[in-house]
Amino acid sequence: ALATVRDEFGANLERLLSTRDAQALDERRGRLTAAAVPQPLAHRMAAAEFLPRVLPLAEVARRVGVSFDDAAIDYADLDAHVPFSSVYRAIDNLPAADVWADRARVEAAALASALHIELTETALAHEGTSAWVAANGAKVARLAEISRELESASEPDLAKVLVLLNQMKTAIQTY
Repeated sequence: ALATVRDEFGANLERLLSTRDAQALDERRGRLTAAAVPQPLAHRMAAAEFLPRVLPLAEVARRVGVSFDDAAIDYADLDAHVPFSSVYRAIDNLPAADVWADRARVEAAALASALHIELTETALAHEGTSAWVAANGAKVARLAEISRELESASEPDLAKVLVLLNQMKTAIQTY
């Protein structure tokens, strides 16, 4: 199963990563190919760091009974309605002044990722993102509003990120 996920997620990886992570992947892949590692192997090696992050999505695909590719597409499509990319950018822009601030960023990113995965599973269980969005207009509007609040913050603020992530969690789990 792990090999299947590894092979399937390779084609979708860039859609699943934050901008910062996608840049890190490109840089790592570039260093490997510059060191004469064949392109397919360089991609697999560079992508290995991200495999633990996509395993929950693979588990969602298995539980819902869809291919990993379909789950990855819905995961990415959700961003058009609930801009998780804004959430990830806000987290990426948080200052990491010390080890505790860095740990807080990691925890915030983990919570955002878990919410994104949870919402993807919900959408897949309701015949995909389009059907789920059509049936959940108020929830989608509230989640998009929270994401915009994070994006509009002039200075990244951990307290605001955590409060808004918890509001997203409540919205996802209750409406």
